[in-house]
Amino acid sequence: MSRIRLLMVEDSEDDAILLLQELERGGLEPTWRRVETEEHMTLALREQPWDLVISDWSLPRFGGDLALKMLRSSGLDIPFLLVSGRIGEDRAVEMMRGGAQDYIPKDNLQRLVPAIRRELQEAHSRHRRRQAEEEVQRQLRRLASLRAIDRAITGSLDLGLTMQVFLEQVWQHFSPDAARVMLLDPLSHTLEPVVAQGFFHPHGKVLLGQNLTGGVALERRSLSCHHPDFAKCPPLAEVMPGEGFEAYMGVPMLAKGDIKGVLEVYFRKALAHDEDGLSFLEALATQGAIAIDSAQLFEGLQHSNRGLMLAYDSTLEGWARALELRDEETEEHCQRVTKLTVRLAQAMGISGEELLHMRRGALLHDVGKIGVPDAILLKPGPLNDEEWVIMRAHTTNALKILSPVAYLRPCLDIPHRHHEKWDGSGYPGGLKGVEIPLGARIFALVDVWDALMSDRPYRKAWPEEKVLVHVKGLVGTHFDPQVAEAFLAMIQE
Repeated sequence: MSRIRLLMVEDSEDDAILLLQELERGGLEPTWRRVETEEHMTLALREQPWDLVISDWSLPRFGGDLALKMLRSSGLDIPFLLVSGRIGEDRAVEMMRGGAQDYIPKDNLQRLVPAIRRELQEAHSRHRRRQAEEEVQRQLRRLASLRAIDRAITGSLDLGLTMQVFLEQVWQHFSPDAARVMLLDPLSHTLEPVVAQGFFHPHGKVLLGQNLTGGVALERRSLSCHHPDFAKCPPLAEVMPGEGFEAYMGVPMLAKGDIKGVLEVYFRKALAHDEDGLSFLEALATQGAIAIDSAQLFEGLQHSNRGLMLAYDSTLEGWARALELRDEETEEHCQRVTKLTVRLAQAMGISGEELLHMRRGALLHDVGKIGVPDAILLKPGPLNDEEWVIMRAHTTNALKILSPVAYLRPCLDIPHRHHEKWDGSGYPGGLKGVEIPLGARIFALVDVWDALMSDRPYRKAWPEEKVLVHVKGLVGTHFDPQVAEAFLAMIQE
């Protein structure tokens, strides 16, 4: 006997019995309910699922046409058979156009069971097709989510932004009441929320191995807790007091064999265990772990790069101090002109990489003097014409020394051009006006200022008022007027 759930729209109890007997003769064992009003049918459709609806055409307070409309408007895919002796052919055709699967006259009930079996098979086939289509759509949505996370990973190394996109995708597929990503700090062995949504109260750090979150991270195994089966989980009310959670899924976020964190979703309603859902949550967690690993790797590279840059700059500063000692200048000259160059450049709106290159150029402004013999560099008296040719070559020496080093090429303007003059009378190229790089124009003024403001073996420092008069007198010939204006304003401040 095949069991079926039958909803019968019939006002005659005798006719209902005849129908049931026919079904039993045909090998069907119905669980049934008989309704004869619109209200009763509405309740019946709400209260339980049905495999089949058999309806008479005309009832005192109801009818087959209205029953069919109610069934179709409910959205339920349940076969509807019209079994009646009081209907003409036109009405039967109209009913079938409206969605009825078949019309069986009451005086020809031997057709009923074959029609029922056929329609149940058709309904089963439709149900399977819908399931297959829904599964395809669900997998497509999952692929789209994985792709969205992948785009977030490749498009940004901002971990906070990537995790927000990541959590949005988790929310879209699981519709939890709360969710969060807990990031592992390997030094303190704690997990801390990097992004969270839906919680009534803030929840902070969790020790590795502590409660649900720490256990998932420590054991590197997914955990699913669903009411009423909490045997393997501590009570959620104790883990998350004041939240009212009834179900939980947590999965470890693993990348390259290392635990990066834990992805968790919480529900405030009882749910059945969903192995397929847990598997997809694990797939999402893997993508999230890749995002965390990429961001941490980038942060590590940035840290290493900052350390390398500091090492480079320390080397340059040491190199500059060594040049000062050889030139018998005061040890602080290079640091002073470098700081003053940076201040003036900032006052003129220069920042970022350009400012950094100016700083390095200022540190190395006299690097070309390495190629000047001591007899000329340290000569106590004035230089002759031939010696001046050699001394002035220190700017072209700087170009030869620094240009092979890619890291130092952007800072060549000052070592190579700081003896150029605004009116074109400088060296090595006789550049004029804005042909001279801005960094060199800035440093030229700073270098003269510091030289005159400092004691030298052959003279004492000039008073500031005298230096100011000297600088103003060289504006438009030696110095760029705009640079001089900015410098004088900065000094007055």
